[in-house]
Amino acid sequence: MKKAMALVLVFMCIFLTGCWDKVEIDRNAFVSVIGVDVGKDIRNKKVLEDVKPGEPFGERDLKRLNVTFAFPDISKYTSQNPEISSDKFVKTPAYSMEDALSNAVSKSSRTLNLGHSELLLLSDELLQYPEQIKEIADFLSRSPLVNRTMYVVMTEGNVEEFFNFNIEMEKTLGTYLTGLMESSKRNASILPVNLNEFLILLGDNGNAIIPAIKIDKDKNEMLIDGIAIIKGYKHVGILSPQDTTVVEMLRGKLISGKKVIYKDKVPIDFEIDNLERKIKVTEDNGKLLFKINIDIEGRIKEYKVDRELFYDDTIEEIEKYFSNSLSEEGQKIARRVQREYGVDIFGFREQITKFMPSTWEKVKGDWEKAFKDAEIDVNVDVKARRIGTRK
Repeated sequence: MKKAMALVLVFMCIFLTGCWDKVEIDRNAFVSVIGVDVGKDIRNKKVLEDVKPGEPFGERDLKRLNVTFAFPDISKYTSQNPEISSDKFVKTPAYSMEDALSNAVSKSSRTLNLGHSELLLLSDELLQYPEQIKEIADFLSRSPLVNRTMYVVMTEGNVEEFFNFNIEMEKTLGTYLTGLMESSKRNASILPVNLNEFLILLGDNGNAIIPAIKIDKDKNEMLIDGIAIIKGYKHVGILSPQDTTVVEMLRGKLISGKKVIYKDKVPIDFEIDNLERKIKVTEDNGKLLFKINIDIEGRIKEYKVDRELFYDDTIEEIEKYFSNSLSEEGQKIARRVQREYGVDIFGFREQITKFMPSTWEKVKGDWEKAFKDAEIDVNVDVKARRIGTRK
């Protein structure tokens, strides 16, 4: 009897216990976008140099960063009208990300929840300060509250301009940009990078690539402007949306995309369905040679109504043109990135460390020089598997 009573009490404790950490949803602010820009004191290095390790720092009002937390306005959200009309913002200057979060909490009547963040915006000016980027990356990698799957994007201009921009298609910035990132399966000119990937890339050698966005004031549009190249925690250049497709191809991560050539003064559109990349590394007298072999399968989407594609020699000719065009384009972009920026965004370093450890021991002391001096050869083989349903 005593055992039965004890068992009943145990089950009562399990099933009848309330939510001890319950927080009402309307008392939460689910942050969707985090924007980080430079503060007015970011250039004032002398202030920090004068601070001794044992001195109190709390009294110094140092504003190195301007951080904005955006969250959906759910004040008018009802079951009859289930729409988010706009975003609300908490803006705060701070000396660090942790300080920004503390200041934002003190300004908000709701609990800031970062676990549902969709987007991290970093301004191009902020990315000119490597030490601040290191601190921000450290905070994001340590914090268990941050959503590691949110996308990271660089803004060309002040972050606040993007928060204030009126988007016609969507009502919130987070929804619009997240939708663009997730449409990368249909648009190869967009290269989405989430926070986890960004932190891993920075942690390896301080280099990374992230998508860049800009505001076209003439057309009053917010656009994806290619990819930003980060070298040594610092922004060093941008590749165009057209170049982004080629970079994705060279990295072997192109899910789908479209390329075009001209034949007989007619544009031929080719849609990529499948891609397989192989890298071969050889060494000759201390100089590295990288051979990128790419096999592409796809379909011809558009040609000309009075031209037939059912003949093997015609299809083979088109395949040859596309193979030569993509090989030349890939070679051009690879050499440009290699010589102008000296940043390995193609995975050569990983290939050597995994499969050629003895070679890596020779070049790891000055990998950037070894990469810049290396020869890169790109060979693309295109096969048109489908030509459409028209006869």
